[in-house]
Amino acid sequence: MCDDSFMSSSLLTHLRSQARPIFQYLKSYIKNPVQEIARIPNWDWRTLISIQIILGMISGTLAGIVSLSFAQIFIGLILAPLSYLVITSIMCLVIYYIFLFLLNRQLVALKLMTIVVLANLPFYILQIVTGLIPYNILTLA
Repeated sequence: MCDDSFMSSSLLTHLRSQARPIFQYLKSYIKNPVQEIARIPNWDWRTLISIQIILGMISGTLAGIVSLSFAQIFIGLILAPLSYLVITSIMCLVIYYIFLFLLNRQLVALKLMTIVVLANLPFYILQIVTGLIPYNILTLA
């Protein structure tokens, strides 16, 4: 039987020890994504999933604050990160099996997930900005 408090403190300790290299990489990735995608970091699964959830929480919460909606803040804090994680995982599985069955090439699942998470960074940034744009302007496009 595993202790949940041990697992959560272990995860927090792990993330704190990895925080500086993660932030340095994300900062350089935002500045120059084409160059930085060539050197994908070697994050483990729990670091990668934690990054995905934390970025989803920050993006969703800030989008709710920008749109001045308490319900949107709650959704951004709880539901959005989980749905982003599920959608990203499904997308990785689809890409993985396309390469496996159609192209007869096996990919490293962790590297694929890392690339998909990094490719979602512009989405997280744009999600915050969309709270500033009225929906009637978005529907005209």
